[in-house]
Amino acid sequence: MPIKTILVHLADDPRHQARVETAVGLAQRFKAHLIGLYTEEPAHMPDTIAGRGAALGFLAEETKIAHEHAVDIEQEFLDFCKSKQISTESLSERGVHLDLLVKYAPFADLAIISQSHAKSIEDKLRLHLPDHLPMMAGCPVLVVPYEQASERIGKRILVAWKTSPESGRAVGYAVPFLKTAEQITVLTIDPPDHDYVPGAEIAVRLARHGVKVETRSNLADDRNAGEIICQTAADLDCDMIVMGAYGRSRFRELVLGGITRYTLTHTHVPLLMSH
Repeated sequence: MPIKTILVHLADDPRHQARVETAVGLAQRFKAHLIGLYTEEPAHMPDTIAGRGAALGFLAEETKIAHEHAVDIEQEFLDFCKSKQISTESLSERGVHLDLLVKYAPFADLAIISQSHAKSIEDKLRLHLPDHLPMMAGCPVLVVPYEQASERIGKRILVAWKTSPESGRAVGYAVPFLKTAEQITVLTIDPPDHDYVPGAEIAVRLARHGVKVETRSNLADDRNAGEIICQTAADLDCDMIVMGAYGRSRFRELVLGGITRYTLTHTHVPLLMSH
């Protein structure tokens, strides 16, 4: 499916501008409409605030400041898109970040979020977006690394392949990127006694889209498969990883597979995922 609508997460966090720049670049590449969704969680009362009057005053002030930040970030987003001549719109809602992104993701062909920062308590306890959204969204999710070092995305792609519905969907969603890539490597992690040609079937499927790939097989060893994926991406100078997101998900409950969790935590390149 062509990428014609992109949803980017806007919020008052240090990485929102990096997400916007990534989203705008992809909107230009695919001639897509860009939706900026500003999510604002309700203000919470610190335990140190005592008294009903003080509490109401604190909440009113925090809500006012949050609204001002929302207006500023939305306008910054719209101005930047206008300067790049991007078809765009901005939405703003108050509520839980994840809930709102799940609500709007089915209306997009791609959602863009940021990787959690390993040292940020706030990311781990409040946002949890990379851990949750790929498992729950109604579209593929592009996770932008917290430390984004390069503007290049999707020129050298690593497809982390296993025969599963999740991998199949991820590859299907990635076809618009794969068609314009300069190098594509399909990586499989296989048992030592396998009796098949690794990656052959998916290579044939992609060839029918006019996409040529190289295949690479690593034998399963004592390392987490996610570690092999991240290391191979680094060795090949890849600027995108495509893979399925594995685990079980419900609203407010999530159990990720070890490969998914490791790759989400350790990737240094954009990660395109689908459950």
